Amino acid sequence: MGKGPTRRQGPGKASDTVRTIKRSARNADPHLGTVRGGYHDSDTKYDRKNDDARDRLAEYAEETNPHTRIKELEAALIAAQEEIERLGRDCVSGLAVRDTFNQHIEGVFNQRRCQDSPIGVLMIDIDRFKLVNDNHGHRVGDEVISQVARCIREATRTTDLVARYGGEEFVVVIANNCELAGLAILAERIRASVDEMDIEGIPHVTISVGFTAQHSDDTSGWDLVERADKNLYIAKESGRNRVCHETLGGPELKMILDIEDALDRKETIT
Repeated sequence: MGKGPTRRQGPGKASDTVRTIKRSARNADPHLGTVRGGYHDSDTKYDRKNDDARDRLAEYAEETNPHTRIKELEAALIAAQEEIERLGRDCVSGLAVRDTFNQHIEGVFNQRRCQDSPIGVLMIDIDRFKLVNDNHGHRVGDEVISQVARCIREATRTTDLVARYGGEEFVVVIANNCELAGLAILAERIRASVDEMDIEGIPHVTISVGFTAQHSDDTSGWDLVERADKNLYIAKESGRNRVCHETLGGPELKMILDIEDALDRKETIT
């Protein structure tokens, strides 16, 4: 009586517990332990779940998990896209305007370069759009722009940066899981989707697409924009209603697209 009880350690040594927790942290595994304790002046023992230690360990494992940084970067990219939407949208296409695209292209490029995750760029232009305006008026021309923008939006993801670049031209930055074959397939899907559009009063709408993937010597997102724009020019000079890449030749590109088409139709590839 009159003495405050003093804790004593239960079965198992503290050093064993510490080693167990450290091992779980290194492996990024949750650890649920049991603490046994008592008092010097009592034989009563009690068990309680170590909730606080478990929560702290889970937080530590999450902080040290390499995937956490990737998730943070992706969240930042989505936030940048939302900022683009807040700052400026084109009233016809519903896409970001060129000024806001210009403000964010470098941020997207630098984020992915730090993550060693290359980006890709598509430049898209509506073929012979001036004839649409001249023959059918600007109201119909606006409808064509709106429908082409819809095809682009439906083919891309929320993590991709999409904008109306000016007039009848659009730009797409693929900022996640970017591979050359995937870019070719995406470009062709957008082209085919527009090719299948049916707009009342318009006989046929097509687009040309220039695309490129990041090169090791690229120092700016604008390097890709310029290269994709050159590929777009080649696509239009080659007959329009097609996709073009600076090194992926016609036979290789056709093979990629044929494989994708066969997979979509679940055919046997030989």
